[in-house]
Amino acid sequence: MPPESFTYRLQYFSQDLRYSQEDVESSCRFVLFCSFETLEDGSIEFNDLGKPELADPTEYTDSTTITEVFNVCPGEYPEYGDYRDLDGRSFSTYESVIVAYTSYLILKQAAPEVKPHILYALAFGGDRYTTGEVAGIDYGPVGRIFEQYVEWTNICEGGSKYPIKFWHQLLSNKERADEDILYDAWRGPGNMWVFVRPDRFPIKETLAAKPIPSFPYLINTEPNLQYPIPSLGSLPPDMLLEICELLPIRSIYALITTCKKIRSVILPHANAIVRRRITEDEPWYLPAGPFGLPAGPFEQSPRLKMHGREETEWWAAQWAAGGISQEDADTEIPWFVYRKECSESMSMWNRKRIWGTSKQLDALARARGLL
Repeated sequence: MPPESFTYRLQYFSQDLRYSQEDVESSCRFVLFCSFETLEDGSIEFNDLGKPELADPTEYTDSTTITEVFNVCPGEYPEYGDYRDLDGRSFSTYESVIVAYTSYLILKQAAPEVKPHILYALAFGGDRYTTGEVAGIDYGPVGRIFEQYVEWTNICEGGSKYPIKFWHQLLSNKERADEDILYDAWRGPGNMWVFVRPDRFPIKETLAAKPIPSFPYLINTEPNLQYPIPSLGSLPPDMLLEICELLPIRSIYALITTCKKIRSVILPHANAIVRRRITEDEPWYLPAGPFGLPAGPFEQSPRLKMHGREETEWWAAQWAAGGISQEDADTEIPWFVYRKECSESMSMWNRKRIWGTSKQLDALARARGLL
C-alpha cells in the first residue's frame, strides 16, 4: 500500500482516532419515552407477539400516559428503529423518543421541568415523522446526523456538503504535523469531541496538574515610577475581592496575570470564588443528581445499570482517590485548577453542548405553552 494513499493514512491514524471503550459503552445506553395502550384496569396491553402496544403519538399527551423505559440498547436493526431492554423486549423508536442515558441525567439537572410527557410533546408536536430531533433546537454538529442511515462523517464543519472531501484533505496533508492533524480531527473542525461521553469530569487531570504559583509580593510604600502599579492594584484587597465575586471566571484568570500584587491578593481566595462562580454561572461542570428514577412498567430484571447516582458516585470516588472526601470537597478541591482543566476537556465541551440543548428544550416548551 503506497504511503501517499488515503487508505494508508487512515490506518496510520487509526489508533489515535479511536474512541475509548467508555465512550462506546455510553453511546449504547438509552432511555426510551413511549405512550402505551392500556386496558380498562390501567394495565399495559400486549399484542399477540407479546410486545406492548404503543399508542400513536399525538401533539400533546398528558403525564399519565407516557412511560420511561430504562436500560434500552440498540437491537439487531437500530437503523429501522429496533431497540431492546434488558429482558429482550423490543421497542420501535418510530412511536417513541429515545435519549442517551448520559444526556438524560443532564436534562434532568438542567431542565427539571421538561418531564417525559413534555419532551414527547415537543418531539411529536410538529413533524410526526421526526427521526429523533426536536424542530427548532440547535444540536450543534450532532444536528447533521439525524438521518435514518447515519453518515457519521457529517459531524465535521460543512459536513452536510463535502464530508469525505474534508476528511480526505485533513488526513492526507503531509505538510502538517501529526499532532496538528489530530487536534483538528478531535478539537477543531472535525468535531469528534461530540461523541466523547459527557460525564467524565477532569478530576485526574486536576489532581495531576501543577498548582498555580503564588509569587510572593512585598508591600512597598514607596512609589515606583519605573513600574507603576496598575490602577486596579491600588484598590484595597477587600474591594478587589468584591469585584472578583462579580467577574466571569475567565476574567479572574486574566486579572491574576496583571501583576504580582493583584495575584497575591486574589490567589488565596481563588478556589472559593471559582466554586461560587461555577455553581451560579457554569453548573454543567458539576455532577447531575442523585436522582430517584421511577420503576419501569414491566421490569423483570433489576435495574443494575441505571440508578440515577452515576455522576455523583463517580465524582466522589475520583476525588476520594486523590485524598479529598465529599465532606471536605467544597474547601479542599482546587477549584481554580479544576475549572482550567474543564476548558481543555472534550467531555466537558460535550457536556456544555448537551446542557445548552436542554435549556433550549425548556425555552421551547415554555414558548409553546407546555410549561
